[in-house]
Amino acid sequence: MDEIDFWAPFLALRADDITHLNHNKVFTVDSNSTALEAFRVLAMNSIVSAPVYDSETDEYCGFIDYCDLTRYIVNIFSNEFIESNNTIPNETIFSLLNSHTVDVHVQHCRWIVVRVDTPIQEVLMVLKDQNTVAMVDDDGQILKIIARIDIINTLVFLHGLIGQTDLFEVPLSELGCEKQLYMCNWDDRFLKVLRDFYKLQVSCAIIRDRHGQYLTNVSRSDLKGLLLDIHALDKNVLDVIASVRQTDTLTYAPLIRLDEASSLREVMVCLHTTKKHHCWIFREKQPIGVISVGDLVSWFCQLFEDIK
Repeated sequence: MDEIDFWAPFLALRADDITHLNHNKVFTVDSNSTALEAFRVLAMNSIVSAPVYDSETDEYCGFIDYCDLTRYIVNIFSNEFIESNNTIPNETIFSLLNSHTVDVHVQHCRWIVVRVDTPIQEVLMVLKDQNTVAMVDDDGQILKIIARIDIINTLVFLHGLIGQTDLFEVPLSELGCEKQLYMCNWDDRFLKVLRDFYKLQVSCAIIRDRHGQYLTNVSRSDLKGLLLDIHALDKNVLDVIASVRQTDTLTYAPLIRLDEASSLREVMVCLHTTKKHHCWIFREKQPIGVISVGDLVSWFCQLFEDIK
């Protein structure tokens, strides 16, 4: 069986066929909400993004997610927040987030929709550039939110695809896993990590313990610690994420790691079974890269372009 025949069942899928394991309920944010209210919708409902609805135009205008949180804070404080090591009072951030309404210009996810019958390859192309996309009916009502991880779950479920072929035995080197890593120490202030996320344009980092061992990771969803605890900025990063996850950090989220000799199949199964969005790649005992769900989506987009 050649590649085109092998992928035909997957490429025949439509948006409504995509395996959806997240919330059935769609949570939305009104554009008249303050930034603080908007981000608390994410935090209180354990979601990482939500559509923003403009009540004046009676239309949706984009998504807001935790990646936008640092953008809002930087937008408020300008370079002072990023370049200075000065402490910014927690109360000041809360106050200003609560006085700024949701700003579509700060959001990084555009409002692009797909229909029930949109081919899955078109859905993939949208998700190459942003984390989520809304599937709507003919009246524009949101039926479900499709995330990048839903694509991976669909591939895993589809006829046991993963175990049937060596087409998934692609070496990690072809996925571009070797990239600059951001690592922080367990006792780094959460404020420093927040600044670094913005300056380095990263969405996750490895946390090291006092002996330099790799403990776990901090990711964009952990940024909700800022919204749940007014004193979070002054606490160390490990304490903040332990509070966010409400359990022992290592039990809840040990560092998801694979050897550099692993294959695409192993990465997909790992992300599917752990329900995580990042997998750290190690050479012997040292991390050399990270593969995200977004990396896999980009790789599949290119693959399907090549086999047309």
